[in-house]
Amino acid sequence: GVNTNETIYFIRHAEAHPTSWWEDGNYYGAGQWRALDLPYALYGKIHPNLVYSIDPAQVTLGAESVNGSFHYSYVRTNTTVLPYAIANDLPYNLAASFELLAQNKLAIEAANFFFFGGQFTNQSVLVGWEHDHIAPTVNALLTAYKVGQPILAWPADDYDTVWTVKQRAEMALVRGALLPEGINSGALPATPPQF
Repeated sequence: GVNTNETIYFIRHAEAHPTSWWEDGNYYGAGQWRALDLPYALYGKIHPNLVYSIDPAQVTLGAESVNGSFHYSYVRTNTTVLPYAIANDLPYNLAASFELLAQNKLAIEAANFFFFGGQFTNQSVLVGWEHDHIAPTVNALLTAYKVGQPILAWPADDYDTVWTVKQRAEMALVRGALLPEGINSGALPATPPQF
């Protein structure tokens, strides 16, 4: 059931959290600029034929305010990769069969979803994902193979890296080099585009 001839490009959602305590599942102005620039930044660097992200229908607890806490839909992974899918006329899909915030089970379920079962055999997939879950997902794959050292967590301030995982033949795993998108967070405007 191992996928073969598969490439997965994991990217983190665009810039979020204008303050350290705020969480609403979205990105802010700089993130919208990154998302809009993504098709140009990745042009010629990667060649996916599918785009996936987290199901935004999953609702989770958000930041607390003076009125108490509120719930939100996690949309920033979707709105990060959608411009790429649209610009490149690619099918866009949701990973909806497991819960984003089921911390312990998520890595195993995400690894099973993306790397086993045959649905991504002979596919190249761009995946917009939550950065805290990318390394555990790849580590779950390595654990399944019983090879390799666990990879480190995604740095909190890194919005630019593309992690590449390739499965070329059954039980043959290649972790590709880290590739930069090439978009400088510090150069992105803080306010969103005015349409």
